[in-house]
Amino acid sequence: MRFIIAAILCVVFVVGCGPTTTNKTIFEWEKIEGQEDVQDTGDLRFEFSSAKQLPPAAMGKAPILMSNGQMLREGSSLGTFALEADPTHKPQLLDQSIFPTSMVIFPVTITNNTDHVVRLTTAVIRVFDPSGSDFSPVTSEDIQLEWYSMFPVWQSYDPASYAVFLTKVKTAKLITPGTELLPKLPYKGYLVFKPTSLEVPGVWKLTMYDIPVEVDPAGKVTKTVMVEYRSELVKYNCVYMTKGLGSPTVLQSKTKVIE
Repeated sequence: MRFIIAAILCVVFVVGCGPTTTNKTIFEWEKIEGQEDVQDTGDLRFEFSSAKQLPPAAMGKAPILMSNGQMLREGSSLGTFALEADPTHKPQLLDQSIFPTSMVIFPVTITNNTDHVVRLTTAVIRVFDPSGSDFSPVTSEDIQLEWYSMFPVWQSYDPASYAVFLTKVKTAKLITPGTELLPKLPYKGYLVFKPTSLEVPGVWKLTMYDIPVEVDPAGKVTKTVMVEYRSELVKYNCVYMTKGLGSPTVLQSKTKVIE
């Protein structure tokens, strides 16, 4: 009997240690050939940068969200027994962007080359997905609510880390219609949007229309400029391989999906 049990365990161990492959679909932002990162209208200069490498000010320690929508806690792992961890434990934290993954981010530096304050109050700021649907920029409050919706118990289980992270979100320099650009000073900020879905491959277009750069003594806008920036969201099929139990997962292939 012991021999049979040992044999079964051995088979299970061997099977568990064998190579396995996993398929996964991912989406990545890529630069469009010919798209200029720097655009100068004369009155305003725009410098767009990649959201793949955000500065420390835009990074913070936030909980790990598992595929089942629950929060990974201290002392647990991403394996089968993750849900059996003591629910009183603090959440496991991971360095990540202060902007939720459900949002699209455009880091941009705007330099006001005029001799007066430029207010974006009347500017129309939109991002268009490949289907033509458009979305307005979010506020700091929108970002806070999004994090709360993902981790409603974070504040209860670890108020200290929650407060630190929330401070980073509140102090992030977002670019919205309420932004004021002081003369001759670069304004480094973020245009952030929450589209219906971030799984729509194709060209996404950011536009800022009717930016008022001149007004008359009565406050009437006499001159406006606009800027447009495009980026492509690419869909890939990836194949990962794990040689055995405890071995690292290695990317075997990455194929662009043409739809």
